[in-house]
Amino acid sequence: ITRGGLDSRNQIPPGTVLKVSLLTGVTVEEENIPVLGILTSDVNADSGVAIPQGAKLRGDATFDRDSEKLKINWSSVIYPDGRERPISAAG
Repeated sequence: ITRGGLDSRNQIPPGTVLKVSLLTGVTVEEENIPVLGILTSDVNADSGVAIPQGAKLRGDATFDRDSEKLKINWSSVIYPDGRERPISAAG
């Protein structure tokens, strides 16, 4: 994830934890179900806050029968000012 271009000071390192609360209920079997979440704390990069608390995340939820867990693949972040940017994050 980058903020404001491809400057490495704005990148969020792999493995960074995003604390997200779901805004939509989820009942999933095997198909992808759209979900919306909200960040409950800031996500920081070397240059400061990269994604602020309150930003929303869009993604798809699936149920993994092997692990018997819900998996969410986040695909975009919506900043509080309305800008939407693609991301690739799983949880």
